[in-house]
Amino acid sequence: MQKLIKKVLIPIFFILSVAAFVSCKKAEDILILPPENIRVENDYLFWDEALHAEWYLVNIDGTEYEADTNSLNLFEITTEPKSSYQIRIKSCGDETVNYKKSEWSALCDYQREKQPFLFQSINNNTEYQIKAVDPESLNGSVILPAYFNNKPITKIMPCAFKNAVNVTAVKLPYTIAEIGNSAFYNCTGLQRIELPDGLKEIPLEAFYNCAALTEINLPGVTKISTSAFYKCSSLTSLHIPQSVREIGNCITAYCKNLTSLTVAENNLFYESEGNCIIKKSTHTIIAGCIASVIPQSAKTIGSLAFCGSMPEPFVIPSNIEKLELCALSTYSGKTLVIPASVTYIDYEFIGYCPNLTQITVAENNPVYRSEGNCIIEKATGTVVKGCNTSVIPQGIKAIGPCAFKWFQAEEIVIPHGVEIIYEEAFLESTVKKVVLPDTLTEIRGSAFKECHSLAEAALPYGLIKIGSEAFFKTNLQYANIPETVKEIGTNAFASHSFLTVILPSCVEKIGNTAFINAITFVNATKRECEAKSGWAIYTIMGTGAPWHNSNAVYECTFADDENGKYLYSWKYTFETDEETGETSYFSGLAEIGIPFRKGYRFLGLSATEGSSVPDIVPAKFLNHEEFLTAFDFQQLKNYKNGTVFYSVWEAVDTAEE
Repeated sequence: MQKLIKKVLIPIFFILSVAAFVSCKKAEDILILPPENIRVENDYLFWDEALHAEWYLVNIDGTEYEADTNSLNLFEITTEPKSSYQIRIKSCGDETVNYKKSEWSALCDYQREKQPFLFQSINNNTEYQIKAVDPESLNGSVILPAYFNNKPITKIMPCAFKNAVNVTAVKLPYTIAEIGNSAFYNCTGLQRIELPDGLKEIPLEAFYNCAALTEINLPGVTKISTSAFYKCSSLTSLHIPQSVREIGNCITAYCKNLTSLTVAENNLFYESEGNCIIKKSTHTIIAGCIASVIPQSAKTIGSLAFCGSMPEPFVIPSNIEKLELCALSTYSGKTLVIPASVTYIDYEFIGYCPNLTQITVAENNPVYRSEGNCIIEKATGTVVKGCNTSVIPQGIKAIGPCAFKWFQAEEIVIPHGVEIIYEEAFLESTVKKVVLPDTLTEIRGSAFKECHSLAEAALPYGLIKIGSEAFFKTNLQYANIPETVKEIGTNAFASHSFLTVILPSCVEKIGNTAFINAITFVNATKRECEAKSGWAIYTIMGTGAPWHNSNAVYECTFADDENGKYLYSWKYTFETDEETGETSYFSGLAEIGIPFRKGYRFLGLSATEGSSVPDIVPAKFLNHEEFLTAFDFQQLKNYKNGTVFYSVWEAVDTAEE
């Protein structure tokens, strides 16, 4: 029996062992072969599948990419087409069963022929879109393909044809359902374009500055977005089909040769009369042209309706009730008459009008009146609009937003009684001097922004608030902030000139970089200012600073609004072996670093001069070379406005320091 076992079982065991060994050996030794037959077709990279490969590592010009299949779109990797690619590929298997990566394949040096279109797969690789075109490869008439790699081309990306100036005509295939914003931006040579029935929207600035475009049909379109045909200066006619349900602003802006605007009679939302496109529900003129005659049915001139394409002379008829934003943005007349029927005027209904010298409002207008070539809102006493010849009359309470935007005069006198100057009231005007009344309480944001010539504007006592960028980029050399001011906005006096600032300690809120370029900064701490709640202004005195290798004395004024720290001025007096001097610096940083003094250790701040015990200690002690937030500003809330703190020092050995 034992002999039988030896004769039978031992050989079987030997055979199984050998088989197991061979099997393991094979599992360890199997290397997946690299892919073969690497090729590029229509900018798609293909290769033959490798046995046991589950994914691939693709090296293109030194950059590695992973691929789950045996193909790769080069344009999904590179945003711009290249003239050549150097490609190597590794096969990769399941490493849990000892399938290792292959060696790199042989180099595939693909020399790309210049192609006009850059295609990109979308919708799970079921469709394609035209991502971009090569303007230099497109000339004359262009017929776009309907399919790429046997899949439909359904979309044109934003700016895809931008600056394709040599294209004269384009035919879009029936498969195109969407074109992106500015798709044909600045195609200045484009004369004709054929749109498919399936296209539903003409997007934002789709044909911006297509200056040679003479005609366009809109089959099936339901929406025409803002500025769709902006500066199509050769366009002579535009027909809105029945399908259109929505039209944006400014669609025919600067179409200077447009003389025919029509709407299909069966359109439910829009109608045309007098070469105007009118929204039925509101009786609003959406678009006009140089040949427009405002019909009696219209009640409102809509936003940018006549931008760059106004009939001359232009007269507002007595049936118009509203003038919306930039309704007359490019008005070129010398006189402007507001009829009695107009009961709503947007503050920026009219743009830069250098020729305008006379403004009148019908005497029986219930809402507005005119005086001194100003339009004035009766109920509020607000100047709605002025011109270069305006003289602001007495009895006015406010200067409205954009009322004197681009004002061309050297001096403006704002009369007694005006309490508010609204946003952008004098934006980008040429005024050199402004006389402000003592009744003024608020100058709002950007009121005098970019008035580059403005050199004189005495801020009156009684002023409470100065808005953000109120005097941004002016030529002011001096700003004496009245004690009545409680708030100064961000960048209020940020300027490209250098100014002297006198700032009282009772200002409650100062925005970041309010005085960013001030070279002389005086803190008027001796003025009598009552204590304020919420915000507090403090002054800190100390010696030394990490950026001065000297025994410098510095003064810092900062504010705390309970939500953060806003450092707004530093003043240094320094003395070294080489020089003695004084400098001022403005910073929007919300940080106070630990001061440095050779031979001493800084302990903190004391409200008592000469004290050895600090009232305020740093939040943490820092290396002298570091400039980090050092103080817990919550500690300072216990001190009244204008408190002067003094540095507390402890003498140390030089070695210890």
